[in-house]
Amino acid sequence: MYRPHFARRALFAAVAAVAAAVTAPAQAQNLFSNGDFSSGFTGWTQRNTSNGVGAPGSIVNFQTNPNLPASPAARFIVGQQVYRIGQREGVELVQYVNLQSGSSYQIAFDWAAQADPLYINGEGGIFEILVDGQSIAYDAVGIIGAGSLVRRSLSAQFTALRNGVHEVGARISRPHTVDPVSPRQYVDNFSMSSTGQRALRLVISGPCPGPMTFDISGATPSGLVGLLWARSAGSFVIPQGRTCAGTPLRLSGQGIQIVATPRADPSGNVRLVANISSGMCLGAWQAIDATTCRTSN
Repeated sequence: MYRPHFARRALFAAVAAVAAAVTAPAQAQNLFSNGDFSSGFTGWTQRNTSNGVGAPGSIVNFQTNPNLPASPAARFIVGQQVYRIGQREGVELVQYVNLQSGSSYQIAFDWAAQADPLYINGEGGIFEILVDGQSIAYDAVGIIGAGSLVRRSLSAQFTALRNGVHEVGARISRPHTVDPVSPRQYVDNFSMSSTGQRALRLVISGPCPGPMTFDISGATPSGLVGLLWARSAGSFVIPQGRTCAGTPLRLSGQGIQIVATPRADPSGNVRLVANISSGMCLGAWQAIDATTCRTSN
C-alpha cells in the first residue's frame, strides 16, 4: 500500500525523466477476416446509412496506400439519397469480432478518395472507425479538386467494455447527393489486433474530506503511475516537454497537478490511501500510466 505525500509540484515534472518504449509483437494476429479484400467482400457486412447510398460497393485493383503496390480494394460512391443540409450519409462496412472485456485493441485501415477528372467536389469523403456503432476516429478529405487523388491511413485504439461479439469497421460518408461525377472512395488493408494491455482503471472510495482509497489497476507492471487532480472535469492536453506530451486528459487545466507518482506492483496494481482535504472534494481525478501514456476512466 502506498501512502502519498501531498506536495504541490509542476505538472508532470515528477515523472519527466520517465520514458519507455512499448514494443509490439512482431506479427500480431489480425482479428479482421479478409481485411485486404483478397476474397471480395467475404466476411464483411455492407449497409447504407438511414439516408445514404453507396452499398453494395465493388472490388477493384487500386493503390490505396502509396507505399504498397495496387491490390484488391473496396470501392464506393457514397452520399445522401435525399438531400438534407449538413447530413453526412453513406455506407457502413463492418465485421463481428469476439473481444475480451478490459482489453485494449488497435484498429487501422488505408483510405483514398478520387475526384472526377473534370469536376471539383465540396467533399471527397469522410472516413470513420466504428465500434458498436460509435465513431472513435475520423478523417475527412474536404474540398477535392478535379482529377485529385487523396490517400491516407486512419487508426485508433479502444478498450472493449464487455466480453463477446462486437461490431467493428468503418463508415464512409458525404453531406451531398450522388451523381455520375461524384468522387470515388476506397478502403483497404483493415487490421485489428490486441495491444496486450488491460484498460487503466481508477476506483475511488471513502469519505471526503477524510481518508480516501485510490485503487488503480491495469498499469504497466512495476511502472510509474501519475494520480492527477484538477478543480473540475474538462479537456486538457499535456504540453510539449512533459512526459506523455500530447495526451488528452478528461480534466480541466484549472489547478491541475500531480498528487502522487506511485510505482505499480508486478501485477500492475496500485492502492493509495490518503486524507483528502475539503478543498479537493469537488475536484476531478484521473490516473495516467507514465510508460504507455494510457489514461484511466
